[in-house]
Amino acid sequence: KMTDNQMGIFCLVGSLATLIAASEIFCANLPSRHTAKLAPASTALTIFDIPANSKIIILEQHGGWCRISFGNAYGWIPFSAISIGEQ
Repeated sequence: KMTDNQMGIFCLVGSLATLIAASEIFCANLPSRHTAKLAPASTALTIFDIPANSKIIILEQHGGWCRISFGNAYGWIPFSAISIGEQ
């Protein structure tokens, strides 16, 4: 398993668009409970729940959606659900 440093995870303050454009992998906070989807669409299959105040890793952005990892799970959540800042 890779360490956070090996993965190049950065906790940053700034806009998601700026961070995604820089092709960085970074961590964020999910202030309220949310469900992750299999694809970047509200009609996509829900594949797991994420508790409130969870730390997530944002891997990429597509439209208004972000592909995230949470533990060993990967899914899509809406950009609007994410709080970015120092962790």
